[in-house]
Amino acid sequence: MGDTKAGAYRKAYNTKGKPVTQSHTASRLSMSPHIAAQVDAFKVALEAQRYATPAALRALVIERLTAAAINPEHKPAQQLRALELLGKVTEVSAFTERREIIKSDSPTDAREKLLVSLRAAISKGDGGASLLAELSRRNSVTIDQAMADHTILDGPAPADASIPVPDNSTPPTPTPQLAAGPPPPGLT
Repeated sequence: MGDTKAGAYRKAYNTKGKPVTQSHTASRLSMSPHIAAQVDAFKVALEAQRYATPAALRALVIERLTAAAINPEHKPAQQLRALELLGKVTEVSAFTERREIIKSDSPTDAREKLLVSLRAAISKGDGGASLLAELSRRNSVTIDQAMADHTILDGPAPADASIPVPDNSTPPTPTPQLAAGPPPPGLT
């Protein structure tokens, strides 16, 4: 591609004829449906080769969507859809949902951070009365109960304190209920 018809004819047939004859023959051949179809196929292949990389395809998509979005001959719904698709393009990211994920390393670290925050809140101003009042409103805990349990803020609990340990004693046996009438069989 890129040569004139006569130049392409000279390359293909290695002819030594007059330039005028070469030009006329090349023009006549270019009118042939088979050759015209082959030339069109080469043009399409060259155009497709331009978009062989993802960056080139992205540029093509953006170009075509932009053209559709600003074309006054398109229906408003089509223009809006083109704008929506443009907004979803990675570089634009107009409709990308972003979420912040906070990762806590361990429950012990989270507990320590919470205790530090609570100590800081209690040490300010009224000694934590407003914080305790807010907690009591939210959790149905009275201020008196929270003040009685203020020892939880004095330091971290031992590691085994949060896990209940059975005391290896036998559970109490239930007492039978006395009912009017004869006792059930086997309980006499």
